Amino acid sequence: MSFSTDPRFPVADDEAPARRVLLLFAMSLVVVGLGGLLAITVTHWRSGDKTVGTVSAKATGAETIGPQPGEDLRAYLGGRATALAAATGDRSAVVSLPGYVNEAQARAAVGQAKVVGLLAAIPGGLPSVVTGTMGDWVNAQVADKRNDRDEMQQLVPTVDDPQFKSFYQDEIARINKLLDAVKPDGPLVFGVVVQAPAPTLQAVAASGQVRLVDVGAAAAVPPNAQLRGVRPEETAKANDPPTRPA
Repeated sequence: MSFSTDPRFPVADDEAPARRVLLLFAMSLVVVGLGGLLAITVTHWRSGDKTVGTVSAKATGAETIGPQPGEDLRAYLGGRATALAAATGDRSAVVSLPGYVNEAQARAAVGQAKVVGLLAAIPGGLPSVVTGTMGDWVNAQVADKRNDRDEMQQLVPTVDDPQFKSFYQDEIARINKLLDAVKPDGPLVFGVVVQAPAPTLQAVAASGQVRLVDVGAAAAVPPNAQLRGVRPEETAKANDPPTRPA
C-alpha cells in the first residue's frame, strides 16, 4: 500500500520530499493506532498466564471458519445457512451478532451452546478472538493505543509546521477519547465461538438474536483454526472495512 501527500497539507516543491517523509511517518502511526489496515489478526489468549500470541489470518494449513476477506457476504450468508440446516452431530461454530454487545449479552444470545471464545474489537481496532478475560484483553488493547499516543506526544514538540502539529494533536485527542470510552463490560463483542449439537446451533440461528451461525466441520475448534466472524459494519464484503470504525 502506498500513501499520497494529503491535500490538506500543501507544501512548496523544494520542501516536499522532507515533508512527505514526515507525513508518511504520521500516517504509519495512524495505521498502527487503528490496528492496521492490511490484514485481520487473530489474537489468542491463554487463560491464567495472560500471555498473548498473534496468528496471521493468512497463515497456511489452518482450517478457517468464516468468510475470506473480500468475499461477497450475501452469497456467503446464504451458503452458510444451508450448511447449518444440513449439519448433524456436535459442531463448533462462529456466531456473529447483529451489533456490538457486552460479554453477558453475547453469552446469552447463544443459549445453551458452550462458549469457548469471544470475538471482540475496540473502536478503531482489529477483531480478536478472546479466550481469556475481557479485562485482560482490554488492558492489552489500551496499552497498545497508549504507546501509539505517547509516541505522537513525543514527536509534537519536534514539529514546526502548524498543520502537521495540528494533525498530531488531533490524533492524540482522538486516541485519548477512545481510551476513555473502552471498558471491559462495554459493547465490544460482535461474535461468539461455540460448541454444541447441531439442533442447538440451528435453534440459536432461528432465535432472531444473531446474524449468522457459521458451522464448522468438526465438534472441536482446531488448535490453529482461523476464526472470522462478520462484524456489524461489514455489510457487502467481508473485511470491509478491515477495522471497527472509531
